[in-house]
Amino acid sequence: RWERDLPDPTDTDGQVRPVVTDDTVFVMSSGTVLALASSDGTVRWSTAVGKTGYGLWLSGDTLVASTDQVGADAVITGLNVQSGKVDWTYRPGGNGLLGDQLPTSDAGLAMVDSAGHTLVIDMNHGTVRWSNPGRVQAYGLGVAGDVVLRDAGGLLTAYDPAGKVRWHRSSVDPAGLNTLGGMVVVTGAAVGPSIDGSA
Repeated sequence: RWERDLPDPTDTDGQVRPVVTDDTVFVMSSGTVLALASSDGTVRWSTAVGKTGYGLWLSGDTLVASTDQVGADAVITGLNVQSGKVDWTYRPGGNGLLGDQLPTSDAGLAMVDSAGHTLVIDMNHGTVRWSNPGRVQAYGLGVAGDVVLRDAGGLLTAYDPAGKVRWHRSSVDPAGLNTLGGMVVVTGAAVGPSIDGSA
């Protein structure tokens, strides 16, 4: 139907999924977010927000982009979907963010910063809803609806939308989390040999 050349992507940019609405395709390449008309690929707007892209999400009239995640330049940016204007920015500081950021069903974005804090920011305003200290570990973040799950140090914790602990369960360490509806799947020892030496 149409093709559109984009800025040369970095390795990480290739992992950022486009966000598609009825009339617009939002993409990120080399830290630049573009809004393309879905009918013919015309560039509606283009906004540079960083150097390397890590994630792109839509929340109402706000397009949220994560760039330069690893390091002091890490930033989450909220863009107006109509104009591409930057409405807000959130800078985690320190050495940036660990692992992937995950959207919640109530317009939040869950993440783990380089100090090990589990936190959720509001995708419409860029403000921190809540933050809880934890162990520095890139793995073990999950979302089920508006509940944020964090596994660190062999303890799986579920946080409600206000950041209060709903429950704790012991688990493996390190753990990978996946959610299927209201069920949490905890995966341990996903890489490497098992305890008895078998694959």
